[in-house]
Amino acid sequence: MASEAIRYRTRRMLADALQEVMRGKQLDQITIADIVKNCGVSRKAFYYHFEDVYDLTNWTLQEEWEKMNDTSGADLMDSLRTLIDYFQKNRSFCLSIMNSSQNYRIEKLFVDQITDIIRQRLEELESYKYENAREISMRSECCSIAIASMLRKWLTRELKCTESELVSYMKEIIAPLSDICSTD
Repeated sequence: MASEAIRYRTRRMLADALQEVMRGKQLDQITIADIVKNCGVSRKAFYYHFEDVYDLTNWTLQEEWEKMNDTSGADLMDSLRTLIDYFQKNRSFCLSIMNSSQNYRIEKLFVDQITDIIRQRLEELESYKYENAREISMRSECCSIAIASMLRKWLTRELKCTESELVSYMKEIIAPLSDICSTD
């Protein structure tokens, strides 16, 4: 148990160092040496935990997602507002990833995570109790792809709107699934 805590703490130190280094460099320019120098961990320790900088980036994103998305009991729109808030607070980190050669990773992670949220909400609803898993999965993924694309465009400022307008646009996307949205 103690070794698991040490393992997590080392991974977290590397993730924090990555985010710190990304304040001054784009993801594609960051080396393992940059990261380990920032946090005082050896290269060997880095490779024990991660394959490369992009593997660390993916782990960091998944960790961040899990922290912000403990949404048991939250409705879909609250979950999406939390995601938008995360983007707003971590815009430079997310943009650095999106501007990298590995930008597909962040988009895939967002689609997968949003799909999971929508699917979970659908499965919790009595009105979808008799829908088959394939139908729920298809509906969830279609909405998720549209939402992830919209979030990407908003993050890169291709979509010029306020956070509240973005939420409204997202609500329109998921209107066919309106019973999983809050009524506010």
